[in-house]
Amino acid sequence: MTTGETAGRGARVVGRRSVLALAGAGVLGGCSGLRLVEPTPSPSTTAPAEPLPTAAQVLADVRTSALSADSARVVGSLGAGADAPRIELEGTADGSNQRFVRVARGRGLGAVLTVDAEHWLAGDVEWWRGLGVRTTAASRVGRWVRVDADGAERAGRETVRGLVTDLLDAPAVARLGSSADLVVPLELDGRAAWRLGRSRTGARLWVAADGSGDLLRAVVTGTGAVDLSFDAWGRATTWAAPGADERPDLPVPTPPPVLEG
Repeated sequence: MTTGETAGRGARVVGRRSVLALAGAGVLGGCSGLRLVEPTPSPSTTAPAEPLPTAAQVLADVRTSALSADSARVVGSLGAGADAPRIELEGTADGSNQRFVRVARGRGLGAVLTVDAEHWLAGDVEWWRGLGVRTTAASRVGRWVRVDADGAERAGRETVRGLVTDLLDAPAVARLGSSADLVVPLELDGRAAWRLGRSRTGARLWVAADGSGDLLRAVVTGTGAVDLSFDAWGRATTWAAPGADERPDLPVPTPPPVLEG
């Protein structure tokens, strides 16, 4: 601090170093009774950390949020093992506007597109043959084929709400509803999250830690086994009916990355 700075501030505050410097210079003279007073530390403005919720509390929020959401996107596997079907489902919760893509070993890649009360199918030869189409399977590849509701159901049509309901009803997930264990805070794909459950309990859920109740990932073993990631809650794509010459552009669903814990 320069002399000019000391003079400019002296009318307001004299810090401890300034007092010591003046005393050393003899400015204080015979004022031997001067007592140095240590500055009082200002109270901390940091708010105490919020206590972590229990698994049961967060699962209740997930149930409310997921079952009331009007749309979402779900990617992952239904079942366990290498033969489990892998899916990508995006659309409204009730299935009135959605695209459901499924691939499975020995059963090919195919999709069901639903727009209002109309349905279209698309897939490779193996997928069409799995639906019982033999002689004309090859001619159906590379285009959308309009079918009735029964045809869509036979193709394995799922809905977001149906998947969420089945997940929450799985025994290992239902047991989390009475768990007093605290959630584990972590980060998932750059988003603050809480983990409910452990591998040994048969169910692990990753939930957004922002109070939204957004389910991000679910891994269940045993009865009701799934490995699913969730996103676009309330923001899913709105699908339109395919044009007469529109060729299907189907993604191949891939399993989510393996998570520890």
